[in-house]
Amino acid sequence: MKPISRFLLIIVSCFLFGSCSEDPNLLNSLDTRFTDIDIEVIVDTLEAVSSHSFRQYIPMNGVYNMLGITGGHQAILAMQFTQGFSQRDTVEVLSAQVRLRGVTWIGDSTGMLMFNAHKILRPWNSLSVTWDSVQSAGFYEESVIRGTYSGSLKSDTGFVTFDLDTAMVRQWIRPSTFTQNGIVLVPTTGSSLARGFTAFGVDSVQYVPTLTVIARNLSGTVTDTTEFTIGNDTFLGNIDNLITDPARFYVQSGVVYRSTLMFDASPIPRGAIVNQADLILHLDRTASKLSRFSGDTLQAVHIRTSTTDSSKFETEGAIGKGGDNGSTVYELRHPVQLWVNGINNGLLIRSSSLLEFSALDQFVFHGPTSSDTALRPKVRVMYSIERRRQ
Repeated sequence: MKPISRFLLIIVSCFLFGSCSEDPNLLNSLDTRFTDIDIEVIVDTLEAVSSHSFRQYIPMNGVYNMLGITGGHQAILAMQFTQGFSQRDTVEVLSAQVRLRGVTWIGDSTGMLMFNAHKILRPWNSLSVTWDSVQSAGFYEESVIRGTYSGSLKSDTGFVTFDLDTAMVRQWIRPSTFTQNGIVLVPTTGSSLARGFTAFGVDSVQYVPTLTVIARNLSGTVTDTTEFTIGNDTFLGNIDNLITDPARFYVQSGVVYRSTLMFDASPIPRGAIVNQADLILHLDRTASKLSRFSGDTLQAVHIRTSTTDSSKFETEGAIGKGGDNGSTVYELRHPVQLWVNGINNGLLIRSSSLLEFSALDQFVFHGPTSSDTALRPKVRVMYSIERRRQ
């Protein structure tokens, strides 16, 4: 603990509040205010006592869709074009092609992206579908491949195009007799990276997933081209053997893993006023799996509202900023004040909303039992207490 002198506190008070004057009266006199009470400011450090990483099953209805395989990560992409298909029984579909725009990646950027397209067999909702529901029998037509892709993007924002089975698209043009549930893109063996693609709803129409259909009438006299750019989409992620080191805790996007941290606030006396509190975390870069689009500060630290349900937390969270020696710092004055007041459910750490639902980045942090004590999670606290003169 590092007490700050009462004299310094008085000088700061004079500067901030203008309470020092040549002729102080009863109301603004510092002597009157501190006759019986001293205000002591103390700086202390709280050590984390435990951490816990857990998986949270959340639909990935984000602004980007991941697709591919890298390491233990897998991501499949489901999409459904909902723009009205004209009801025509007397046309021949000459070609049907889907175009996706890449925006991000994780893994080897020069690696291969390989996937097959399958027909989805039942209705689904991007706000509720999860990895497990897609893996269940009957979600998509596993035995029939309706399209395929194998290649690599030459740039971060290049396009991937692949052809769809014209017989399936011909069915879509007859919605009165056939329900169109869309397609699912499933990565295949040999795929060595995961690409992020722009989702439906992006501001620029030229970047949204696009289905281009060329059809002609049976007599062969009229041929037209139609583009479909409205729909639903999401990606579903999975990862094998994420948690391997008890001395670390994990924050994973796409396949959502979050972590909790507990601190012992008992060294700070009840009634103390927390003036400043900063959480300091150290990222283990060698264990993390990040792309060049990742930022060290793309995590949010929240107040947990329950000790029995890790998924419950206050929606507003502190966003990190760069600190000394490669650390990330989060402002935690309000949470620590709650701890001092006797409400301590700990912290929940997750990726920020944009990243958590739209990427596969994995952040690995040094935990409370790290062999290097300097890298363990800490909270630096400055607080004030009143001490009555003897």
